[in-house]
Amino acid sequence: MSGVGGPRRSEEDSAPIRTPAVVALAVLLLAEGVALVVITVVLIVETFTAPSTSITSAIALAVCAGIAAAAILAAGRATLHAAKWVRAFAFTAVIVQAFVGLYAFQGPQPRPDVGAALVVPALAILILLFTPSVIEATRRN
Repeated sequence: MSGVGGPRRSEEDSAPIRTPAVVALAVLLLAEGVALVVITVVLIVETFTAPSTSITSAIALAVCAGIAAAAILAAGRATLHAAKWVRAFAFTAVIVQAFVGLYAFQGPQPRPDVGAALVVPALAILILLFTPSVIEATRRN
């Protein structure tokens, strides 16, 4: 049956694909988003309670963390709805995350714990992004 908007899709065709890999990707993205919300709250509290050399920089960092948290949470939610843009966004975000994690391993004040906390989920997300079921789910119209 076709109408003004073209052929209609059945309810089965428009339902997003929720394979274990798609759900795992969504869970990892949502967990990272929640972690960023916690980090944002900590940054806000520290801005007003701890001495800072630049209050403007502290506020800017908290705002950037909040924006990143909102974006990652939106990507996690959109994964469950099979949005096309999720793979590109998640790929870009976790590549940046992996580089920050690698820097944490070897920077001026190495923090292997922080590095591992950033690199391990980034690698898991990268692997999930290239599984056939995630690719199929995010290719649908």
